[in-house]
Amino acid sequence: AAGKRVVEAYDSKAEDVKKNVLLDVANSCGPEILALENAIHNPSLVHEVREAATPVHFRLLQSIGNLPGGVKVVCDMRAHLLYLMKTESDKSIVAALHRLERSAHELLVLWFCQSNMKLERLTWQSPGDILQKVADYEAVHPVQGMMDFKKRVGSYRRCFYFSHEAMPREPLVIVHVALLNEIANNVQSIVECDHLDCAEDECSTAIYYSITSAEPGRVA
Repeated sequence: AAGKRVVEAYDSKAEDVKKNVLLDVANSCGPEILALENAIHNPSLVHEVREAATPVHFRLLQSIGNLPGGVKVVCDMRAHLLYLMKTESDKSIVAALHRLERSAHELLVLWFCQSNMKLERLTWQSPGDILQKVADYEAVHPVQGMMDFKKRVGSYRRCFYFSHEAMPREPLVIVHVALLNEIANNVQSIVECDHLDCAEDECSTAIYYSITSAEPGRVA
């Protein structure tokens, strides 16, 4: 219930409102200090030190992740936290935001383990919304129109993306590969290449020439 209320409060178009929600969570949902001190000074409670030291906002973010679309929300929150930490001049605010960002980071490391990731190939026949997102997210070699993008997923090209089971229609990492009959001297020649004088199955070389992390809040 608390996680849902935070999401509802954070789901605002006003930047200052979103920032205040994150600050409130960061400042009011830290470790349970009294329980931690009690566990530290009581040998019989030593096994409870870790639980008491875990910030309340860690469990709060965990509950948000369990909501429909919640993993994406936590990713967006972490991306926002990273942005605020770079632009905020008040060091005390940055410190508070950093503590919340660490909790988000730790959870995302757990959620985005390899077993939860799926590698898929993108073709011109893939769902339109995913094609559009891959085209929009491409950061290394921006797509120059529909024909350019069609070439990147067509003959002598391969495009793959990683998705997460909780975000199945969100390309998280995008990799573009070129099939060639020799190792290229430079990336530009790969990008500009329109055709080869051999069949695809005769290509001897596969070169990935672009990799984009499409989710700023996701951990590497």
